[in-house]
Amino acid sequence: MFQPSITLACLFLAATPLQAKKPNIVFILADDLGWTDISTGRTNLGHGSDFYETPNIDRLAEGGMSFTSAYMQPNCAPTRAALLSGQYAPRDGNGVYNVGSLNRGKKNGLIPPQQNEDVPAESITVAEAFQKAGYTTAHFGKYHPGGHEGGKSTLPKSSGFDFNFTGNKQGHPASYHAKNKKGSWAFPSNLSPDLDPFAQPYDQAYIKKHQLPASMLGKPKHLTDALADAFDFFIAENVHSEKRKPIYVHYWLYNVHTPIQPRADLADQFKEKGRKSPSKTGHKNTKYAAMIYHTDLIVGRILATLDDPNGDGDKSDSILKNTLVIFTSDNGGHRGATSNRPLRRAKGTFYEGGIRVPMIASFPGVIPAGTQSNTMVHAVDYYPTFLQLAGIKPSPDYHLDGQSFANVLTQPKSQRKRTPIAYHFPGYMDDRAAPTSTIISNINGQRFKLIHYYEDGNNEIYNLSKDLSEKNDLTQGSQGNPEVEQVLMKQLRNWLTQDTPGWAPKYPKDRKSGKSLSAPSAK
Repeated sequence: MFQPSITLACLFLAATPLQAKKPNIVFILADDLGWTDISTGRTNLGHGSDFYETPNIDRLAEGGMSFTSAYMQPNCAPTRAALLSGQYAPRDGNGVYNVGSLNRGKKNGLIPPQQNEDVPAESITVAEAFQKAGYTTAHFGKYHPGGHEGGKSTLPKSSGFDFNFTGNKQGHPASYHAKNKKGSWAFPSNLSPDLDPFAQPYDQAYIKKHQLPASMLGKPKHLTDALADAFDFFIAENVHSEKRKPIYVHYWLYNVHTPIQPRADLADQFKEKGRKSPSKTGHKNTKYAAMIYHTDLIVGRILATLDDPNGDGDKSDSILKNTLVIFTSDNGGHRGATSNRPLRRAKGTFYEGGIRVPMIASFPGVIPAGTQSNTMVHAVDYYPTFLQLAGIKPSPDYHLDGQSFANVLTQPKSQRKRTPIAYHFPGYMDDRAAPTSTIISNINGQRFKLIHYYEDGNNEIYNLSKDLSEKNDLTQGSQGNPEVEQVLMKQLRNWLTQDTPGWAPKYPKDRKSGKSLSAPSAK
């Protein structure tokens, strides 16, 4: 078993006293988990999976608030950049539009601009805001928008996190299983080594504590379990230190991103289920189902650890009642791994299957149990929401694009008038996305989406209130709706051309003329 070093333990003891009534915040972010990939129907308008099993996440929804219209960016790095910065991609504190680059097409019709891969070091991240306010901050798992052009200055330890376990520039692990390297156990070298102290194989004590089957004895540790082990250690040391502070934690799982490598016992469990009770909704990948179930087990472990920080069975030291727990995903489900039906398409697209995600918020005694909200929430909204709940004032010199939904959490029936959610994507994502700008807006009680394509200037419009699957393009034929199109185009242009600090959308260039395109005209 891992024994924490004196140096690491002492770091926790250097904290200052806990401020009265300052809430803890634990933000759990799954990777590539689709809108219908959990078994509860509370977050997905009744479209819970008939094959995947998420009992702990389901209970979290029963005890908190489920959001049916939560949105992220269409893939990993842009979502994390928006969460960290509280800004849309065109703002200078972000600049991350896509994973890798904007030039990921086979034959591009337009010339994409350059982009950031990292949230700039000058950006005031949400972690820095909490660190400055006296919180102990920690990052667990996938990070991604750091360590590229910005080097170490944009990695977690330089971006507001006191502690970091595996967070680096990598978008996924080379393998989910630890390996013996010259007599010591470690995770793949494309991950930072912070998690290696938790990489030892499963032993008898671990199997008994976490109720694993005997067949796991001596098997290499799964990354998902090791990350939870690190969280257990962090919580035990922080809560029971003599001078503790409230905690702000990003627990950003690698699950269920490829490679799909489940823990062996869970793979066997769902392989058997696939034979006996196959899915009728397209959720047929038994290894993926095992990865989802493992994700759910970890959510259960996190909640149990918050409720019993040192694991001694005595919950008098519980911090769960003073902790906001958020569970969501970074984008829609990946094509080939799962089905996002009834939503259209998958990760990497601006259709609902790419950007709409499950989302749950739980805060015992603060957020009413078993409630639901259809208010639109975007990645940029979490930063101001967390600040408001913690009573932290945002920096007056730093522009936040998000709009807090804190009032919705405490008063589910309150009306939140969120401005339209918008996206700007000036490049290519293989065959999934071309240069577009998108807006989602409520008009006369109905929710509409407009996607504008820069290659040909055409639009697509969908009434999401009536057409969740985006089958009926309202710009076509007799169903054309010029009034709605005019309103949406005006809103989109106003968003793209706003005169606010640091706002500078990038546009692709025409391949023939070399001239840069600009914001589309309102029709």
